Amino acid sequence: MKRRDLAGLLAMGAIVFLGSGSANAEADAAAGKEKTRMCAGCHGIPDYRTAFPDVYSVPRIGGQDPGFIAKALDNYRAASRKHPVMEAMAGQLSDQDIADVAAYYAAAAPQPHGEVDASGSKKAEACSGCHGPVDGKPTLPETPKLAGQQYDYVVHALQAFRSGARASPIMGAVAKPLTDEDIHALARYYSSVPGLSAKY
Repeated sequence: MKRRDLAGLLAMGAIVFLGSGSANAEADAAAGKEKTRMCAGCHGIPDYRTAFPDVYSVPRIGGQDPGFIAKALDNYRAASRKHPVMEAMAGQLSDQDIADVAAYYAAAAPQPHGEVDASGSKKAEACSGCHGPVDGKPTLPETPKLAGQQYDYVVHALQAFRSGARASPIMGAVAKPLTDEDIHALARYYSSVPGLSAKY
């Protein structure tokens, strides 16, 4: 993909994200802890794997950007992002619940995950344009942090974006030219750097 085409996509993404705000409720992380009992059954168990509809590690969300968590829950609640379990869970949440849950999960310190595999670090430089550096915040609003994410979850997500099974004009265009080798190298890198954690 040409650099100017990617720059155009990023600019479009900034407009989309900025215009798609989630709940405006004032977040209360302490209240959020009490609202995450159902979430902890999957996201609070280190290395827990989902068995339906596909098999892959449940994503780590401890320390995740709160704007992304709120956006994801909004999308599951509206069924514009598909996952039967998450749609059912998010469908029970109010705007205040979503803001509180996002604040609770965001308040987690980065966790180490072993020796860093730098084989995908060069390719990850392009990802940092939106997702930010591995030791920092995303540069676009409502964009997820990737550092410390589960290896097979990153693989699953990139393959879904590449195939169109998960819809995103930006990520679809970014993932389409990636080879399986590229995807696995990126997943090895992001899963090995300090970052996201399971959080009860």
